[in-house]
Amino acid sequence: MEDDLETRALRRTQAQREETEREEARRSPTDDETAQHDRRADKAEYLKHKLEQRAEAEREADEAADPGPGPAEREVEEPAGGEPAPASAPAPSEAETDEFEPVEDPRRPG
Repeated sequence: MEDDLETRALRRTQAQREETEREEARRSPTDDETAQHDRRADKAEYLKHKLEQRAEAEREADEAADPGPGPAEREVEEPAGGEPAPASAPAPSEAETDEFEPVEDPRRPG
């Protein structure tokens, strides 16, 4: 959670920096100064984008650490007919669980 707060603060800082540099570029009297402020604004925009990616990765890591309720904790929903829905898929039939018979490789001598 602390990383998330830090990331948000850094994103805010980069957004403000980008906005400031874009404004400075508009007010710059020379092309050189305008180009310098544009480069700074572009860098701030790039860093803001990278921080957004970091925030997304942090959210995904938090979700992976706390995947939610397990199968035993989930509630069974009742369909409109009033009977509870099965908690899991039906067991596979015997034909579905049979293993394949080995096939001889014609390239290997017998």
